[in-house]
Amino acid sequence: MNIERVRVRGSAPEAAGKTVEKPAVLQSLRQQLARLERSGNSVSEDRVSSGAAILDAMLPGKGLATGTMHEWVEHEGGGLACWLALLSARSALLGWDRRHHGRLVVLDREGTFYPPAAQALGIPLERLVLIRPKDHDELIWSADQALRSPVVSAVWGRLETLDDRDARRLQLAAEVGGSLGLWIRPQRALSQPSWADVRWYVRGLPPLSHTATKSSAAPSVTMERSSKRMEIRLVRCRGGRSGASAIFEINSHGQICHEPTPQQTPALPLVAQLAHPKSASKSRQRSA
Repeated sequence: MNIERVRVRGSAPEAAGKTVEKPAVLQSLRQQLARLERSGNSVSEDRVSSGAAILDAMLPGKGLATGTMHEWVEHEGGGLACWLALLSARSALLGWDRRHHGRLVVLDREGTFYPPAAQALGIPLERLVLIRPKDHDELIWSADQALRSPVVSAVWGRLETLDDRDARRLQLAAEVGGSLGLWIRPQRALSQPSWADVRWYVRGLPPLSHTATKSSAAPSVTMERSSKRMEIRLVRCRGGRSGASAIFEINSHGQICHEPTPQQTPALPLVAQLAHPKSASKSRQRSA
């Protein structure tokens, strides 16, 4: 087998005849580039809570890294992904001691955002900036400018489409400003590559038949008729392990009333389950 070689020049006479295998040279260059990237990385290591302890437990560092982007992919709408992303926005707004006067920027192209609901969740309206872009290009431009601002703690909004160029643009803007980009994405985004540090998949579940469930915060909590039950799965986590999932309930006040222990499951079966739900169900029955 022929191995391509690269001649290495040296000052000593004996170095002139030495050869080094090309794969070894490439590996050395990769290691040097990795060291340069780590030394030149100015992204803050600060983290804020995702807004729910059950979700923080799935993440490295037990929270969301600032200066990064995060996605909540929703299953057939329902608003649950929006609610969870808004919890993270509240944590970003209130959780940084060094940014007491930070702002939350909401990008509402659809015109459906309801500020009193955010206020009921604990977000001060005087620190909320509501922008209604007229089209996708204006939305991306607004997101870029807001993420770069040193007075913005987080930018929250729905992104129906996001190509690689715009995703990279927003990622760099978040790194510059040190803020959080919190995006709600449609289910079709699961088949597309992501520039986000963390990507969640949120799916609504039928309500339980009983009226009371156990809670980690109290012996029992009575669920209201308007409570919602959901499953959330970690499908992407840079620097951590994906595949963890949890099922919990929330009441009409936005409080988590049921927090079971997160379950670790491999990431690959999730893809198969989303692509072929019937075959995945049969596989689980056979394994049981």
